[in-house]
Parts: sequence; C-alpha cells; structure tokens
Amino acid sequence: MANGPVLYGPNFGTEVLAAFPEGIPITWTPYEIEWRERLSASENATLDEVIAAHDPTTPWVKPMTPAEQVMFDHENRLRTIEGQPPLTQDEFVGVLSSGT
Repeated sequence: MANGPVLYGPNFGTEVLAAFPEGIPITWTPYEIEWRERLSASENATLDEVIAAHDPTTPWVKPMTPAEQVMFDHENRLRTIEGQPPLTQDEFVGVLSSGT
C-alpha cells in the first residue's frame, strides 16, 4: 500500500546487508521499516546511518558474483597495462552481455 514517496529503494537491502553482514531482524516496504524496536541502540544508530546515506531513486544494480569481480579486476589491470582507461561496472556488464 502506497503511503507517500518511496523512502527505501531497490538498493536498500544490499546497503543493509553491507552494514549488517550477519543480518538484523527487520522488514521493510518502500515506505516503512518494521520491527526496529527489536534492535539495540547501536544497531539502530547504524541503521540510521544507512538510511541517511540511502538514495531511493538510485536504480538497482545487480552485485557482481565473485567470478565476475575477478574478471572485472583482471580486465581493468590489463587495460591499465595497455594504457587504456578502466571500465566502469556498467561498461563491463555491457561487454559481458555482448559477448565481445
């Protein structure tokens, strides 16, 4: 149910997991977070930092798999040796998708 502007965009879960790799007992919708009362003061403070840094308008970016990260790093090392500028993640994903 829409309750106004979107507060928690598609990358919010990834950002929460980066701050809490072990996970935390909350749920959220694009409009609200539930179960914050289950968090310690320290966890709430960290979650507040995640929320403050979060931009709900940023499109979702699929995280690279470990294998893709290795290929991305390798490609950019080669490009550096060849005197070429490094690829961004978006450019690299485009190269992978095109098969070239």
